[in-house]
Parts: sequence; structure tokens; C-alpha cells
Amino acid sequence: MNGFKKREIKQWAAKHLQTGTVVASDGLPCFRGIKDAGYGHEVTIVGNGRDPRKTAPFNWVNTVLGNLKTALAGTFHKLSKPHLPRHLATFQYRFNRRFILEDMIPRLAYVSLRTPPMSKRLLVLAENRW
Repeated sequence: MNGFKKREIKQWAAKHLQTGTVVASDGLPCFRGIKDAGYGHEVTIVGNGRDPRKTAPFNWVNTVLGNLKTALAGTFHKLSKPHLPRHLATFQYRFNRRFILEDMIPRLAYVSLRTPPMSKRLLVLAENRW
């Protein structure tokens, strides 16, 4: 997606959401594309207030986005589009294993030993998907 435009959100929703999905979002106008694509859409207008009753549905999202931003900024000093999928995969791997930190290195070693070598052509192909 380039920016947040209603048309692009509608296209993304049609491609990635399953039938019956209900999306919860803030009142950003571009998210009307979710409903236009035929999916349920629950809007919660939070504004600039700090009322926990209004912001509660977004606490988890804000926590994940904050952690992602901190992890990427702290680990990678420059993010570029060709390498972004690998940076996000690194964050995803660590995030999904955040509660079992003692197993992270042994699991990474196990997976890396079981993964066959890849040619440069395959690695470049994987990065050009985006």
C-alpha cells in the first residue's frame, strides 16, 4: 500500500481478509474501504483523549507497533525497502518467541542447521516480492 487511501484499503481487504471478518479501527476515513470491500467494520473514535474506555481496543495494537518501532530503530540504523521483509521477519521471529527467551538461541541454531543453502538467485527473488 502506498499511503492510506480508501481504494487501496479496499483492494488490500479483498485480497487478504476472509469472509465474515470484522475489522476494528479508529475513525480514519480510509478504513471505510473495509466496508466497501464487503467486510464488517467497527469504528471507535478515540480522538486525542486518554480515556481508557475508548482506547482499550487499541492498546494491544499500540503496544505491538511501539515495540516494532523500537526494535527496528534500535537494531537497524537504516531501513531500506529491499531489506524490509527480512527486518520484519526478524522482529516477527523474536516477537513470537518473547515468552520463551531461553529457547530462542537453541531453536534458531536448530532451524539454521536444518535449512538448506539457498542460491543468490533465490534470495534476490524473495526480496523482490515487495
